Amino acid sequence: MNKYLYVILISFFLHGLVNAQQLKVEYKLNIFPHTYISYFDLVIDDSHSKWVYKGYEELGEDEESTIQAPSSRQIQFYSSADAIYYEERLLGRFMKVQDQAVGNWQLLVEYDTINGLSCRYATTNFRGRDYRACYSTEIPISQGPWKFKGLPGLIIQIKSTDDFVEYTLNSLSASDEENIEKELKNFQKEEFRSFAEFEKVFINAYDKYIDYLRSNKDPESLGSFYKIGQIEIIYPELQTEQGIEY
Repeated sequence: MNKYLYVILISFFLHGLVNAQQLKVEYKLNIFPHTYISYFDLVIDDSHSKWVYKGYEELGEDEESTIQAPSSRQIQFYSSADAIYYEERLLGRFMKVQDQAVGNWQLLVEYDTINGLSCRYATTNFRGRDYRACYSTEIPISQGPWKFKGLPGLIIQIKSTDDFVEYTLNSLSASDEENIEKELKNFQKEEFRSFAEFEKVFINAYDKYIDYLRSNKDPESLGSFYKIGQIEIIYPELQTEQGIEY
């Protein structure tokens, strides 16, 4: 196909999607130690969006492998123009948290092409990690995966500079989901904690759990370490190096 005709067809396709009532963006998440890929859908409806976990696929499997659906109940995650409302799983408990999207973007004068889309780069620091994002103004929607949004176009890829986490756009399509704003309003009827309040609960819960591990440890056994892999670095001693000894 002629190169310029291909570009024109892609432009018409994107124009149709952007002007659809709702847009569904599938992202792949690769997180350290990079042994499997998780799949998420970002469903966008005007100034609202919903982030949905679809399942995972182990790396190294053959070409006929399929996405394994989540085995536990779906965690709710919604975004409005000015806030994010979601559930967080903490040591078997579910907590509802109100948070803000990632801000403080630094726009760079760098260009690239990812998945056939022309992109520009931006960087930011968010809760302990530095990130480099590639966004496309061809899709002028200020959205992205998880808590990342606020750029002059859809985020096509974002990766932490320590190679811990990477989100990459996998597909774009129109969505026939029902009204996300209505779902969000129903969800907002619940009681939410601020992220600062969640941090305190998070640290306190893991302190108690580590005390439990220590109290049940064989006094004659060698030292062991406990570490968790969380995208946001909330408890640095527990999330970096070897973790916390017990």
